[in-house]
Amino acid sequence: MPSSREGGIFLGGDMRKIVGKIEDVHGNKGAVRLKPFPGLTESLEDIESVVLTDGRRINIHQDIFEIRRYRRNTYLLKFKDLKWRGDVKNYVNFNVAVC
Repeated sequence: MPSSREGGIFLGGDMRKIVGKIEDVHGNKGAVRLKPFPGLTESLEDIESVVLTDGRRINIHQDIFEIRRYRRNTYLLKFKDLKWRGDVKNYVNFNVAVC
């Protein structure tokens, strides 16, 4: 079971930094709105893959298709293998950790 400490999460013995939380689904083509956590210093546009975690047992590795700044300090995030709204609606409120 993963445990979080100091803004990160231990997954399989590796420390991954949690960068934000998925707020909601955006549109019909599988995009989600990502709200970064305060104090985040690195650029989110350079992320290539992430781990989605609910903080308990579910950990899902996803490759990023596109990430771009949206509005009010949020980002739009699209995954390579998830193309439609129904594919991503179960990931709302999941934390996003950098691989």
